[in-house]
Amino acid sequence: MALMDEQEQRRFLAALREDPAFRAEVQRELQLDQLFALPGQMADLAATVTGLTAAVNGLVDHAAQTQRELSSLFEEHARTRADLDALIQMTAQGFDTMRDGFAEIRDGFAEIRDGFAAMRGGLLGLQSEMRDGFAEMRNGLLAVQAGVEARLDQVDSEIRDIKGDVRDIKGRLAS
Repeated sequence: MALMDEQEQRRFLAALREDPAFRAEVQRELQLDQLFALPGQMADLAATVTGLTAAVNGLVDHAAQTQRELSSLFEEHARTRADLDALIQMTAQGFDTMRDGFAEIRDGFAEIRDGFAAMRGGLLGLQSEMRDGFAEMRNGLLAVQAGVEARLDQVDSEIRDIKGDVRDIKGRLAS
């Protein structure tokens, strides 16, 4: 069931084409639905920001836990290294009396010690790289969060402006 007959529709369309004020009023009426949908869209955006914040916090917590575990590994490595150094020293003292026969064994222990030193250097480098990588990732995520918050503030301001425009329109329509 049509609300307007064909002649009324033609008059309506002609008024839209010829009367800028009428056309603007019709556009405002059509945009009201979009305006009323903005708070819901803002709630969705806020929920997304909250989710991103929780994810960033989870990553930061995970990085801290990884750092603690890595520190524990370094402590264990240092204890093992001290034990190994003590063992090498005791063995070297015991074998000093039989130096000629056991020179190859002493060289083998020196290679093990050097291997541990190289491994320790590699672990220290890995720890530094991980710390730098996590710091970079955290800074990047904080920058994204700051950008989202700035955009939310901007959208908030635009909504206040639109609400003011809607009040003005309603005031004009009521008069």
